[in-house]
Parts: sequence; C-alpha cells; structure tokens
Amino acid sequence: MKPLAISVTKLVSTVLRSGDIDSRYSEPDAMQRGGAAHRRLQKAEDGRYEVEVPLKLITEIAGTPVLLQGRCDGILHEDGKIIIDEIKSTTLPLEVLGKQLETHRGQALCYAYMLTQTREDAANADKITVQVTYYQLETEELRRERREYTRDELEIFFAGLIAGYGEWMRYERDWRELRDTSVKGCDFPFERYRAGQRELAVAAYKTVAAGTRLYAGAPTGIGKTISTLFPSIKAIGEGKAEKIFYLTAKTVTRAVAEDSLRLLLDRGLRFKSVTLRAKDKICFCPEPVCNPESCACARGHYDRANAALLDILDNNDLITPDIIERYSRKHSVCPHETSLDIALWSDLVIGDYNHVFDPRAYLRRFFAGGGGEYVFLIDEAHNLADRVRDMHTCELNKRSFYAIKRDLRGKSPEARQLRKAAAEVSNFFINLRRSLEEEAAGSSSGSLNGEGWEEPDIADAADIPPWGDVPVRSDMPDSLITEKCVLSGREALKITKVSGRRSGELENLLTGFVTAAGGWLSKERFTANPQNEAVLSLFFEVNAYLGIAELFDERFAAITETLGGEVTSTLFCLDPSHIIDCSLGRARSSILFSATLTPLSYYKELLGGREEDRAVAFPSPFDRENFLLAAHFGISTRYADRERSLQAVSDAIYSVVSAKKGNYMVFFPSYEYMRKTYVDFVTAHPDFDTLLQNSIMDEEERAEFLRRFDGRNSETLVGFCILGGIFSEGIDLKGDRLSGAVIVGVGLPKINLRSDLIRSYFNRRNGKGYDYAYVFPGMNKVLQAAGRVIRSESDKGVAMLIDSRFATEKYRSLYPGHWSGIKYVQSTGEFSKLIGN
Repeated sequence: MKPLAISVTKLVSTVLRSGDIDSRYSEPDAMQRGGAAHRRLQKAEDGRYEVEVPLKLITEIAGTPVLLQGRCDGILHEDGKIIIDEIKSTTLPLEVLGKQLETHRGQALCYAYMLTQTREDAANADKITVQVTYYQLETEELRRERREYTRDELEIFFAGLIAGYGEWMRYERDWRELRDTSVKGCDFPFERYRAGQRELAVAAYKTVAAGTRLYAGAPTGIGKTISTLFPSIKAIGEGKAEKIFYLTAKTVTRAVAEDSLRLLLDRGLRFKSVTLRAKDKICFCPEPVCNPESCACARGHYDRANAALLDILDNNDLITPDIIERYSRKHSVCPHETSLDIALWSDLVIGDYNHVFDPRAYLRRFFAGGGGEYVFLIDEAHNLADRVRDMHTCELNKRSFYAIKRDLRGKSPEARQLRKAAAEVSNFFINLRRSLEEEAAGSSSGSLNGEGWEEPDIADAADIPPWGDVPVRSDMPDSLITEKCVLSGREALKITKVSGRRSGELENLLTGFVTAAGGWLSKERFTANPQNEAVLSLFFEVNAYLGIAELFDERFAAITETLGGEVTSTLFCLDPSHIIDCSLGRARSSILFSATLTPLSYYKELLGGREEDRAVAFPSPFDRENFLLAAHFGISTRYADRERSLQAVSDAIYSVVSAKKGNYMVFFPSYEYMRKTYVDFVTAHPDFDTLLQNSIMDEEERAEFLRRFDGRNSETLVGFCILGGIFSEGIDLKGDRLSGAVIVGVGLPKINLRSDLIRSYFNRRNGKGYDYAYVFPGMNKVLQAAGRVIRSESDKGVAMLIDSRFATEKYRSLYPGHWSGIKYVQSTGEFSKLIGN
C-alpha cells in the first residue's frame, strides 16, 4: 500500500490546538518580509547552519503507512550539539506570543524526532536541542526558547502525537480509498462531447499529468468548467495530484463549479469540496471581531473545532457556505475558521483569486511552505492580471497619520510613542509636498492636460494617440507631472512625481510607526478605546505597504501625489506576470481559461506563462448561422467625433432593435456618452421600453435590472449599459432573454497616469506598450459584451459593433476564430438590409 502523505503542520495543528480565537493576538500577514527575516537569521549562523532542511519519515498511524514530510527552518551544529530551529517572524510584541509557543515547539519536536530516525548524526546523539526563535520584524528583537530532549522524551512525544491523530488517520485512509474507487468508475456526465470540449478535456488531463500550465481560450458554450474539473478529478484518482483549487473572480461563477461537481456526485462520485466565503460575509457577528470577549464562537473555538469538523465531513460531500453556517451554529464554532479547516480535508477548494494570489489573504496553511501537488483551475483568467496588479498596489496618505497624531488620547508611554511615530510620518509627507511644489515651480514639467485640455469624464478616453513629445510620456518613470484640477470649488494644482525608486526614509518611518502601533495595540486592544479601529486599520495598511516594498523592482513604480494639503504615496504594480508566475509555482499544474483570452500570446505573457506551457484556442460549439455579427465602420466614436455622431449611433441602434421584437443591450464606453445617446434615442423613439444603467447600483437594483430581461416581454426592451461594467460580463441571459447587443466603441481604457505607466513599461520591454495598456484590454471588453448574446446551442441573436476601427487590420487580427463570419457594413442602411435577410 502506498503511504499517505501527511504534512507535519497538519499533524501538529490538528492534535495540539486548543483554546480561543483571539485576533488581538493576531497580525496581518507579514508576507515576504517573514521569509526575508528567516534568510537573514539563517545566514547569520554561517556554515554551522543547515537551511530549510526537507525531512521525510515513513511511519505508521492507526495501522496505515504514512509519509510524514515537512521542511525544518534550520539545523544548527554548535559545540557538538544538534539544535533544531523553528523560526517565527512577527510584527507583534514578543510578550503576547506565549499562547502560540506550544504549537510552535510541537512542530520543532516533530522535526527533532524525524531527524533521529533518518540521519546518522542525530541517531547517535543522546540528546537533541529544540529551539523556537521569535523575530520581531520591526524592532529586530530576538527571543529564543531552547530546551534539550532525550531520545526517549522525543519518542514519547511523537507516540502521543500520532496516537492523537489516529481517528483522523482512519478517516483519511477510508475516505481516500472510497474516493479513488469512485473516481475510477466515474464517466463524463454527458452522452456526447460538444465541439472542442473533448479536446479541452484531453489537454487539461495531459497538462496535470505533465505538471505544466495550459492557457485555454475556450468560447462560451464549450463547457469550460466540467472540461477542466473532470480530468483533474481523474488525475487525483490516479495519484497524479492531491487537491484542486478552483479560483474565480466572481461569486456567481463559484456556483458553476458547484453545479459541475454536483453532476458527478449524482452519478456516484465521492469527492469532498468546500466553497470559501469572505470572512465578513460568513461571520455571525455584525463586525468580524474575533476575540473571546466579543464572540461566543471565538471563546473556546479550538476546543470544539475537531468535533464540528468531523460532523461536517461525515455528513456532507459538497460543502457550501450555507452548510458551514448551519453546523457552525450547531457546535458554536467560528464559520470562517471552520471553512478553512474543512479545506485541509477537502479534495476541491472553490474560492476567489485572493486565496492564492493576494499576499495579505492567501491560504498560508497550504502555500506558506511553498505549495504542494495541487491543481489550480483559474476561471475568467482574463481578469487575473488586473486583480493581481490591484493586490500588489498599495497606497498611504498623510491624512491617516495626521488623524492618529491629532485624535489619539492617553498619557501612557505606548500612546506617546504612537503619537510621535504618526507625527513623524505626517511631517515627512508635509516636507515632501513642499519639496515637490518647489520642484514643480522650477521645472518645465510634463502636463496631463496640456494647453487647457480638460480630461474627459469617460470610461474610454477616446483614441487620443500616445502623447509622444510631452515629457511625461517619453521618460516615465522618473517624471514630474502637473495637472490643473478643481478642489472645493477652486482651481488647484495637482503635482505627481513618478519614480522607479522607493523611499528608504519613508519606509524607516513606517517601520517605526508599526512598532509603536503594535505596542499600543497589544495593550489597548483589550479596552473600549475609540481609536482602536483607526489604529488597527492603519497598522494593517502600513504592513501591507512595507510588504509590497520588499517586492519592489523594475516591475513597479513609486507614485507621489499632492493636491491641496493631501499627500499620497503609492507603490504601483506595472507588470504582475512575475508575481503570477511565482504564485502558480505553488501548484503542480495550472489551467487558466476564459472565453476571451485574445490574443493568447499577450495573456500567456501577462499571466506568467513559460516557454514550455501551452496556449490553445478552442473552437466554438455553436452554429455560426445562429449569430449575425456585423461591424459598422461608417461611424467614428472617437472622443472628438462623439457629439456629431450621436444621431448616427442612435439610428444604428434603432436599426438593430426595430428589426425583431426582443430584448437588447447597448454598451457604451462612458456614462456621459451613454446618457446623451439615450436622450437622443428615447426622444426619437418614445414607444420603446428602455432601461438606463446607473453609475451606482446595489445588488437589488442590479437584480431588478436583469429581471426586466424576460423572454416573455410583450414589447421590445432596450437596456443602455456600460462596456466593461457589471452587465457586460458574467451574466447569463439564455434563450429569448437577450436577442442582441450593440457595442459602441473599441473599449479603450481611460487614458490616465497609471495606464500610461503600463504603456511606457511595456514599450521599454517589448515595444507593444499601447497595445498592452489600451488596445488588448479594450478589445477584451468588446468580446465579453458580444459574448452575452449566444449562451446555449439553441440561442439565436445579433450583435453590431460600431466604430470605424473595427475594420482596420489591427482589430481584425484580434477577432477570435468563431468571429470569422463577421460582416462589414459602411452604412446603417446596409445593416438594415443585412438583418432583414
């Protein structure tokens, strides 16, 4: 029998945990800062220190062969002694960490025992020293807890540990046997494959088996979820992987993964899955304040956690947030922590991108040690680059620090130190503002607005070409930019400094602030101090900023902005590809798929693709005769032409929606353009039933907007929407719920500083900056909007693209294969004849 692989972390945490959840003794993720601290400590020991030592031990738990494996932080050889070192870095004061020592020491003891069983130098030693090293990241304070253990003591500890794990081992052994047997007997849940579906499934299986990555452009209707999930499940049943993470950008698409698994469960598959929900969405309390004084579930949670976990696992395979909430109430445990525990025992984890890619929210219990034999299935992958860029962009402003300095009360040493630290950061920002104002006064800086040009209030800043000779454009980063703005009814000057360098002075001051805030919070978190929330929030933000600062390289830009009295410092991620590549490295294999990965070469590069990884475009399974797609190139929607083309655009919309009764969506690049066209259309055609998307809509308003798109409507409905907005992606209006779409413009993102920094970066890298920053993201919006029309094999519909650029070679080269039947018309009359045939 092949031994079951168990991690030391899972073994120790399952058996030794007890007591309360107490966020007052928790901290923000120290991200890579902790890893850097480990490396500094390890290097300081010179040649006496073995670094990151992998340990494996074949043992037996509850009669089952087990491969126990882990990675010891270090083994120190000192005066003939062998010392196992377990390093824990923290931003908290060291005096609050006593509660965690037992678990940390237990992990080190486990490594010590494994060492005596696997290495000759330890096997012959009478005693092994176990050391837990705590390193305070901000003060660089060290605390070491060291104790010697005899071989007998280590054996007694380990015997107790594996005895405590016996019940869990029996469960895991029985479950894996049941699961793998069911996987072998599980067939594809449909009688036939759609066009391209079998090819995608085969490619997915080969990708997992080979341990590589696949970038799949798979059109709507191909069945992307089941075509990637099913072969991945097969690979797990064959021992080629151990767990699947299905990651999405939106909550609604997580339900698609659940539904796909349900199809297989209904056919006899046994496979555990859990769907993760954000902490603030699943918490029973009005605010997710996790401490025993504020929450009964947090009080003694770990004493009840194992019983709750077994109850859920014994009675459920497809474990949704509703199920987690029900059992958590039954056992009085925290639903969020319980869902994370369930993930350890699940075969499939369904969640958000941030569970893998966000340095502040990724699942440390799986990935902190580097990852495992996992499969990442990444849906809607066209969204991933922007999401990861946002996760690795961080901003701080003067106002937050000034407020702490001004409002903090108390005469304790901790309060005085915190006020002083906040004042120092605030004063730094004030001096920085003065310096930038002097620099702007004495330089011929670039201007975002040029000669009195007012930046348009649009989601698509038209097609204004690259700014060429304007200084800010040619040498970003390391530029000074001035911009005229209106602030509180008065004209104000916004000054922006872009640099390829971090501010070491600011980071030193922020480090001091974190130290002072940590000391204050360790004392004041137990009181009803009104400043708790503000200090804690800024504590998290500063830690995140410092974490991103450690990643800063040529793929980032430092942006300082001043407007009025405010000063903002931003670390902006220009290129997330390296970060994505490193994150994907936590899995054995990754499959990234979307209906709109066009062009594939662009997405493969931006999403961390390597030379050996495949990028494949699959054919659409739908009959092309069911979809009339036309590009109207006789109308310009460039910003400068929009006023005079309003009537022509309105007439073109009418030619589509008047041809056949039905429900239609019209997509615009900006709210202003949409509203003006809407007024023109309803004035000319008042008999049509129309809807207008608002810039702010809550969930109920969004749902009501979509409910109006009913296939039983007696009159034609025309919805005016924003391209790239909430109704142009991720909605599924099948059958007669949507008859057609009109897409106005090519979707270029708004020309602004950040987009143009991306343009400049990729110009330097590959000469394709304008395409990478503007053209390709814009075209993705167009593809997504057009993709709303045909959602099933029986759907029929029409889409019109309105813009002269759609007929150019640049844009025609971006059309996916299933757009090969596109028609080109130069006048609305031509389109009317086309749609009438």
